[in-house]
Parts: sequence; structure tokens; C-alpha cells
Amino acid sequence: MKTTLKALAAATALTAAALVAAPASAGTLILDVTDVDSIDGLGDPDNVFGFFDIGAGSVVTSIAWDLEMYADSPSWLSEMAIYFGDSLGLSSVILTPAVGDDFSGLGVYAGSGYLPDLGLDFAVGADGLLYIEFFETFVDFPNDWDGFYVSGTLTIGYDEVGGPVAPIPEPATWAMMIGGLGAAGAMLRRRKANVSVNFA
Repeated sequence: MKTTLKALAAATALTAAALVAAPASAGTLILDVTDVDSIDGLGDPDNVFGFFDIGAGSVVTSIAWDLEMYADSPSWLSEMAIYFGDSLGLSSVILTPAVGDDFSGLGVYAGSGYLPDLGLDFAVGADGLLYIEFFETFVDFPNDWDGFYVSGTLTIGYDEVGGPVAPIPEPATWAMMIGGLGAAGAMLRRRKANVSVNFA
């Protein structure tokens, strides 16, 4: 029955790789969340999630949403939530678009929040990664979808403090860097030995 309802609503199963991100302008990330499932509790490996590089130390300042959502009975629309945070889970915000709508079925929700006004703005870490996860605050169907996003977008605004972090060097590169630093250190030690200071 659940599969039939979902097929009638023209939804398809998605993986995290299916999230479509399109940078609209500097400091803005737009996600198309059409057909994204809302599955299990926060942190469950079955959930749809993604990491988005917005620049090292960037501060997330706003979240806007324009969503059509569906909750399968007995699940409620108010149980569908979206987590935004840094990659380490040290700073985060949770959005519940349908807060207070304790019923199943379809719902359309639009709004926005300027996080500094709410004291909820947060910075991503040195890796520059913003983590986003779609989850259920109450699980009615473990390991299966309780609801899904029929269509819509999320728009995340941020102040870019740094830029994308350079990739981590390979072991051979590390060896060359360490060797170069060692040689530079040896040269400095040699130069220090030849320098005399006169305190007159």
C-alpha cells in the first residue's frame, strides 16, 4: 500500500548523491529536494544526507524553504525535519517546516529565518562542509519512509569567511614537505651559528 501511494504521488527512491545543489550566487546554496524521503531518526544511515562545501569557517545566516510535503498515515507532517550543521556535529539548527500540523497527508510550507536574529547562526569548521540530513522526529515505519518531499527547494544563505580548503596532500607530498622543512631548518641552524651579536 505504501509503495502504491508513493508511486501515485510520482515519487522515486533517492540516495544522498541525488540531492541537486546549484550555487545561485556567492553566499547562497539552493537545494532541490524533490522526491527526498524522510525515513528514520536523526543519524540513521538510511536517511538522505549530504555534505556541501561552503568555505572554511563560513557562517550560516539564513534558511528559506518552499516545500510540498507528504506524510503517510499514521505519520504526521510535523514529524518531518531537516538538520543543518557542521561536519563534526558541534553546531546545528533543526528545521521543522510543518510544526504543529499533527496529521498525515499533503501540506505546502514556505518561509524563511534570519538566524542571527534568533541567535542560531553557526559556523562550519575548517573543512568548510555544511552537513544536511532529512529525518523523522518520530519513526512510524523503521527502515522505510514515513514521508517525503513531493517538490520544493531549500535556500541556505551564508557569509563566506574563508574559501574552499586545499585537498589533503598525499603521503609522497608530505614526505617532500617534511624533507624541505628539515633542509630549511638545517640551513637556519647553520646560519645562526655564523651570526654574532654584539651587545655594546
